[in-house]
Amino acid sequence: MPIAEVLHKVTTFTAGPPHPVVVLDLDSTLIDTGPRHLAIVEAFGSAHDIDVSDVLSYYAHRPVGWAVDPGLQACGWPTPQVNAFHAFWAERFFDGAWCRFDQATPGAVALARAVIQSGGIACYLTARPSPTMGIGTVTSLTALGFPLFRARAPLHMKPSPHLSDARFKRAARQEVAALGTVVATFDNEPAHVNAMQEAFPDATHFLVGDVCSPDAPAPSAGTVALPDLHRRG
Repeated sequence: MPIAEVLHKVTTFTAGPPHPVVVLDLDSTLIDTGPRHLAIVEAFGSAHDIDVSDVLSYYAHRPVGWAVDPGLQACGWPTPQVNAFHAFWAERFFDGAWCRFDQATPGAVALARAVIQSGGIACYLTARPSPTMGIGTVTSLTALGFPLFRARAPLHMKPSPHLSDARFKRAARQEVAALGTVVATFDNEPAHVNAMQEAFPDATHFLVGDVCSPDAPAPSAGTVALPDLHRRG
């Protein structure tokens, strides 16, 4: 089922409550975190007086995936320098101040707006930890043009950075279900897509793009692979 059909399903949904709900993941689904990764690379170079132009050039015409390690390896960074970068990165990537570098993926803002305009609820469900990324996430989403409303476009974030992503998203299914009838979900992680499919078997579940954790399981049967959110057909 393409995105256009999902929106048509939302539009023709029987007037609520319950309302039709579309669940939208953030990172690597609605949000391109590549610029955030590269901003941290640049900051690392400045902080340690290291020329990182080779890494930035490597990604000039390549998408940044799960991490920048392929670029570091291709540019011959020694192991101690890579380890130092990882420590530097870990202190910043989950800091909301760095969300200002995020960009919307093509079609993402239009999709969120279309869900609301069609009469649905666009539920942002992200494993970003609220204590460290809450303010930065809200500020960034608003600046990028994503609608944020408590009733029509709520944001659900992980309450603690110490809670695993999988455990959080499984627990959040009850909150999502309380919003209305889930008709579709969009996520880049097969594990999360599979969990949503288990919880909402009557919905359409989209696996977006090709960026996911290295140890990701295979997507469940019935999952719809979607290269990006730009094509509506």
